[in-house]
Amino acid sequence: MAFVNRQRRKRNLSVAIFLILSSGSAAFCAQLVTDEASKIEILKAAFPQAKVSASQQKPLDWKPYPWPDNDLTDALAGEEEYNVVKLADKFEQAWTTEMADVPYMEHSERRVRIRAYKLRSAAPQYVVLAHYQFVGIQDHADCCEWFARLFVLSRKNGVWTVHHTDASLMYRAKTVRSFRLVDLMGDGREEIVVEAEKSEATYRTRVTMSIFRITNDQLLQLASIDTLSTNNAVHTQYSSELDLAKTRQSAGRAFYFKTIVYGTEEEQFPAPRIEEKIVKPSR
Repeated sequence: MAFVNRQRRKRNLSVAIFLILSSGSAAFCAQLVTDEASKIEILKAAFPQAKVSASQQKPLDWKPYPWPDNDLTDALAGEEEYNVVKLADKFEQAWTTEMADVPYMEHSERRVRIRAYKLRSAAPQYVVLAHYQFVGIQDHADCCEWFARLFVLSRKNGVWTVHHTDASLMYRAKTVRSFRLVDLMGDGREEIVVEAEKSEATYRTRVTMSIFRITNDQLLQLASIDTLSTNNAVHTQYSSELDLAKTRQSAGRAFYFKTIVYGTEEEQFPAPRIEEKIVKPSR
């Protein structure tokens, strides 16, 4: 009987350990949010005190601008548009500037698309990418027309906790190239990977990948790297792709990229060169 009890305790302990490990590895398993009611609820939480409604206006043109040697993808293609009316915060102010010779107006209406994922966690938790434009502006400032912001939202006892990135993930540009949740560390928890287009005022256009992890319900940026770059916005300078296998093998010590280098700022190479880029986490 004692032997049976010991075996039973071992089985119970094994089951308990399995459940703990399974719970940990699935904690950030994400499910795409598709219904409109949930999206409106998420938008109301992301933009507190805002007036939120499904847009009835003609859709904006979200199609990526032409890019030298590349066709950029639109990561939020197919998402519905929503009107979000709320005064701009200090990070959005430049995006509300009217360049035409008209009296100053404080624009507060955004046309927003979101892609939202619900995480498997004890309390409802969401990762949301919002891509938007302030509408009603006849002539946007050269720097600032399209804005992108990442949110993590948690709800407990009916109360929302919201954290988001501050400055826009894009600048002098239009397109979010990719948005995904992927386990980069090999620990069963998904990191957040966003690639957004950026450009300089003078010579270079690029796509920048930002990598985040959720820690204590907040967004922690781990790395930022340009994954696509042009020379004078005419020729591709280099293109980088995340090496997921090597990155996972490093268990978070580094992010590895396979890079095709086509040239420098001054010249194009006769043949592309294959290189490896290694990016250390910033935290």
